Amino acid sequence: MRHVSTQRQQVAPGALRVAPQRRGAAGRVQPPLRPQRSRAVGLLRLALLLLVVALVVWAGARVAHAATEDDPLRGTIHVVQPGDTLWSIVSAEYGTQRHDVRELVYLVQQENDLAGAQLLPGRELHLPYVE
Repeated sequence: MRHVSTQRQQVAPGALRVAPQRRGAAGRVQPPLRPQRSRAVGLLRLALLLLVVALVVWAGARVAHAATEDDPLRGTIHVVQPGDTLWSIVSAEYGTQRHDVRELVYLVQQENDLAGAQLLPGRELHLPYVE
């Protein structure tokens, strides 16, 4: 029967504790095990880095798009065809579900300096951006 010592070694204050060495099957000393937490921290840092890169790319794309000439906030140009009316043009462009067509017809008249609802075929109408 083996005798097991129950006494602990006394360590001087401020002294470094050394982890016991592990030995492999061949008897060689193996490095101490790294905690699993360090792997999780590394993966978390990688995820955070990828998130920051994605945000920077997204913000850059937004800024680059805002500077283009094809800005949808400027509206569109509509060439009047025979038989077109302001009401039909506005209804087709903006839809009737979300907007009051009467207000939009008035807005298009003001934007294009139209005195009435009479349209000549071939005329270009500026249809402003409306949310």
